Amino acid sequence: MKWFAILLVLCFSSRGIAQTPGYLNFTIERGLPGNLVYCALQDREGYLWFGTDKGLARFDGEHFKTYGVEDGLPDPEVLDLYEDLHGRLWTVCFRQKPAYRLNGRFFTEKTDPLLAGISHNAFGFYFFEKQDSTLWITGGDQGFRLSPHGSLLARLYMSQTIILQIKKVGNDLIGYTGDALVLLDSLGNFSELLFETGKSAWGKSFSTNSDRLLLAQNDGTTLLEYREGSIHTVATSPLVFQKLYTDRRGRFWGCLPGKGAVCFDNAEGSFSNPVWHLPGRKVTNVYEDRLGNFWFLTSGEGIFLLPPKQGVSWLPADKLPSSNILSLALTSNGDLLAGDDIGNVLRFSRGQLAEKIALGAKDGSNFVRQIVQEPSGTCWAVTDEGFFEWKKGGHPARWSELMRQEVRSHIGSPKSLAIKDGKRWLGISLGIATFAKGSRLPVMTSEGRVTVLAHDAEGILWKGGTEGLFSERDCFHYNWGERHPLLKSRIAAIRSGGLGRLWVVTPESGLLDVRVSVGGVRSVEAVNRRLSRPVKDIKNLFIAANGDLWLATNRGVFLIDQMGEVAQFTTRHGLASNEVNDVLLTGDTLWAATAGGLSMLVLQENDAPVNFKTALTGFNYQRPDTTFFLDLSGKSNSLTAIVLPQDARMPEAFFAGLNRRPTDVLHYRHERVERLLPFPYITFGNLLDGLRGRRDTLETDGASLLFGTSLLPGRYRFRSTAFTFVGQGGEPVVWELTVLPHWAQTIWLWLAGILALSFGLWRFYRLRTKVYKMETSVSQLKLQGLRAQINPHFVGNSINAIQKFFYPPDPEKASNYIHLFTMLLRKTLLLSEQDFIPFIEEVTYNREYLEMIKLRYGSQFEYEISGVEDIPSDLLFPAMFLQPILENATIHGLAPKGVSVLKLHFFMENNRFHCTVTDNGAGIKTSMERKRTNPGERPSKGTEILKNKTAMLNRLHHLYMRLEWHDRSDLPGDGGHGTKAVVSFLPKKQAAIQST
Repeated sequence: MKWFAILLVLCFSSRGIAQTPGYLNFTIERGLPGNLVYCALQDREGYLWFGTDKGLARFDGEHFKTYGVEDGLPDPEVLDLYEDLHGRLWTVCFRQKPAYRLNGRFFTEKTDPLLAGISHNAFGFYFFEKQDSTLWITGGDQGFRLSPHGSLLARLYMSQTIILQIKKVGNDLIGYTGDALVLLDSLGNFSELLFETGKSAWGKSFSTNSDRLLLAQNDGTTLLEYREGSIHTVATSPLVFQKLYTDRRGRFWGCLPGKGAVCFDNAEGSFSNPVWHLPGRKVTNVYEDRLGNFWFLTSGEGIFLLPPKQGVSWLPADKLPSSNILSLALTSNGDLLAGDDIGNVLRFSRGQLAEKIALGAKDGSNFVRQIVQEPSGTCWAVTDEGFFEWKKGGHPARWSELMRQEVRSHIGSPKSLAIKDGKRWLGISLGIATFAKGSRLPVMTSEGRVTVLAHDAEGILWKGGTEGLFSERDCFHYNWGERHPLLKSRIAAIRSGGLGRLWVVTPESGLLDVRVSVGGVRSVEAVNRRLSRPVKDIKNLFIAANGDLWLATNRGVFLIDQMGEVAQFTTRHGLASNEVNDVLLTGDTLWAATAGGLSMLVLQENDAPVNFKTALTGFNYQRPDTTFFLDLSGKSNSLTAIVLPQDARMPEAFFAGLNRRPTDVLHYRHERVERLLPFPYITFGNLLDGLRGRRDTLETDGASLLFGTSLLPGRYRFRSTAFTFVGQGGEPVVWELTVLPHWAQTIWLWLAGILALSFGLWRFYRLRTKVYKMETSVSQLKLQGLRAQINPHFVGNSINAIQKFFYPPDPEKASNYIHLFTMLLRKTLLLSEQDFIPFIEEVTYNREYLEMIKLRYGSQFEYEISGVEDIPSDLLFPAMFLQPILENATIHGLAPKGVSVLKLHFFMENNRFHCTVTDNGAGIKTSMERKRTNPGERPSKGTEILKNKTAMLNRLHHLYMRLEWHDRSDLPGDGGHGTKAVVSFLPKKQAAIQST
């Protein structure tokens, strides 16, 4: 899209003006300290400074900041301003010595000894600076010449002549004494008298351009020319100007109290082509900033700003009968028709008000709601009081009322008009009436209140009412708002957007994109949903030839281009009011009917964007019972670092776009990166976010960034950039904000708590470890004791068995038995020192034991060992755990009759090791019955020892070991005699065994 900038359409002449330029007015209501303004200056940063009778005001394009005596200013009445090459802002206050402001601080005669040496002067002070930064201060009976470093080089004594001002004309220095112009040397000493007026002009003004001088005196103004070392009179004028000014184009300006300001273009070497501004106002001074904006300073009315590219308006002061313009239309010959709220139609031709046509207002109010032109050239005006026809012809225009009062009283007040096939469709408060061509009597064709009528590209008429949208296809019976809720509202405007499309405006949903076909609605979409900046309060719209949408709203005129980008035009651009009722575009001229008058903006492509920069102008925060404001102007050359105290609340940063167009409406983007706080203030959140450099972006429409209560303690680096509505970004400003935490929020409190908790846990762990070690030691001692009990038990049973081989004597078997016994005894002594041994060693030990038992019982005893091959040979097994079970089975589990069989089986199931020992003896039930009937029988000690050993192993090594005995007669699927012992546990790795 091609973006546009507003260009000023001036039609000034020496005789007066035909319309009013779009001045922007700044008064005390806008923040100015006083409405009497003496002087203006733009500093190197882009801030505008204004001297008033109530203090020094700094303007950043958005807000005024006032400096007074409490800020160090010598006096609140500031008469003149000057900025030197070192950035010092010099102020001349009423009956005070000069002072200056540097790095945010005022220096006066009380704080700078150099200023104390300057004498008071009733005529004020003037400043002149050479290219070598030598500053001259004149105005009294003596002048001062300061070095570039601020030291006093010389006092310029003028003897009987007082130099008021010094100007450079060509290559020479010319001084103005009030009654003469004198030539000065390079040191400021009097050299030659050039021109003598013969008239005292104290307090008057003196201005120059390249080779001309303008003198304002008590009886008139003289234009002089300096050439070849002499001065010649060019022209004189009886106008007595109070203040003179030369703009950047070399034009002279003069201010006349009560008459405004006048500009001479000097094209003819005289007071040529005068153009008056603000006639009748008390203009005290004129100033042009770097962008060509003119600032008119007044006495009592504040400041008027006129940008170089600004619109114009017709107001009641320009002979408009009413300021409230409601409707617009174009005639076939290009004239503009505008209707107001008291029954007038205004015709503008070639940018001038050509004719006022009064249609009448019986009760003082008659809204001209719509003006429509037929292809034949006939125009129609729809007002609250009638339906008027204007046939193309001579001037003044001849309007005839088409509706008689008695007819209107029956069908209602007119609201809208649509023309189709020679028939006029008139929307009224009670429905739709039609007028046949040439007929003056309306025929009612539809009922229901009408707000607007319009045709689509297919020629089908659509009616907007107070409750929805209706179509001619079904005689306006069906409300399409029933099917599409966005349309079920008051319809404010309807426009055809080409084949198959209508643009519809409602108060609730704004602009709607309605797709239609053959008088039916296919879809409805709210345009605001796809816009980055929604447009609200729309009253009317105009569709340009290229498809761009121009919207009249209560907040100015909005443009939506084909790409969906939005631009806004307001009073900043020259609109008479932001309350716009209608809008119309013809060629490159935009017309806006506003509540304050009729405005005209001339549009032209803008290919030269203005380079501006973003500035952090101030920072505000609250503490209990106090509000603090930090003035940050003049600190853009270095990183601004702000540190908020712990009890600061509601921090707010203020921004501005310096050196920008006054018509630009800015929004701001703030890129934030979190950094680590100073070491003593680190918090957990800041530590996590600061180490990773957490980033986010904030968008604001206004010139301030209010953090509220959402800003957590931390150090934040911001990169803030101002953007115009067309997306042009200014030079960003980088600044830093540190929010100090309360001591209870710092990481150190948490670390202290964590350390205290850790110390407590550590102490508890140590105590628990000691107790555990003591319990482990006790368990190990108990386990050793159990092994000590098992070994004698085994030895005793084996020695008792040896006696069998002596009665009757069997030396060979006794020898073999003793050999096996001694070998097993040696292994028993070795294994009894270990808790765990490899599985294969346990199996070997038990096989040798069973061999010794078989040797003892001979053919009466058999054994089987199975499943060994399914178990890893290095699986760790509790040492000598099975031997007591086998021994118990061979002593108590022998078969009463026949051969005793003992089966030892190993297997893995569900990651658990399983071992079963099965015999065919009497069984548990029989043994228990025998013990009950024979109380003297010795109980089995080995079973009790095994149970205790199992408990100790579980406590020490967490084997989850289970030891169970079952009578085989109780086992399902078995039904035999004897006992079945089952051992199972979770195998442990070597590392786990050693750690425990």
